[in-house]
Amino acid sequence: MGNPYEPELGQAVFGNPQEEYAVPDHAEALIRAVLDEVGRVFWNRTLRAWDSCYCCEDPGIPGLVVRGYWWGECTCGFAEEEASWEESHPHGQDCYQTAYARLWEGLGSAVPEETARQLCQRHGIPWAGGLGSATHCTCVAQAEWQAWARMHDHRADCKSVLPNLECGALRLRWYKYFGRGMSCNVGWDADEWVEWFGTAIALVRGADVTLGEMEAP
Repeated sequence: MGNPYEPELGQAVFGNPQEEYAVPDHAEALIRAVLDEVGRVFWNRTLRAWDSCYCCEDPGIPGLVVRGYWWGECTCGFAEEEASWEESHPHGQDCYQTAYARLWEGLGSAVPEETARQLCQRHGIPWAGGLGSATHCTCVAQAEWQAWARMHDHRADCKSVLPNLECGALRLRWYKYFGRGMSCNVGWDADEWVEWFGTAIALVRGADVTLGEMEAP
């Protein structure tokens, strides 16, 4: 069984989707080898380089879907719906979030760490330091949002939530570029990862054809 995935701060704060399991180092090496092979095959087919780090272009290999990190906005309308809900359900006047926002507005910049620490103390919040101090809620707004979010979500085809790589049973996600914030839906052992690698590499090599062969009558 694999280890649970723990998102980095950017993913946690901005709500980027993640899978259940962390990707072990040996699995990342196998996946990278598959992507390197994709790049070779892509060159043979198009005479163009394929970026195996950002994976910005689907290489068009049947059975293997690769998508770059989506930097754009939600494409299904959920983000607008969520923003509208949050606007109509503000934090309470006595909430830590409201007090923190007032401080930020008054300063016109980030709240100094000592000020944030004192604010946490006044609200009975254990001080953990860093930017995470801005995420606390001491009213009902967060609980209400969590209840709402359990019933609402992006559509499955929204570009902001599609996995970055799908092949066989594997669904893989990363944060901004391959190798960062890697999570997957399977808790495989080393042998199962090797088995997946064999299947994936066979799919890629099965699509290997030169540009001349593609254009031949």
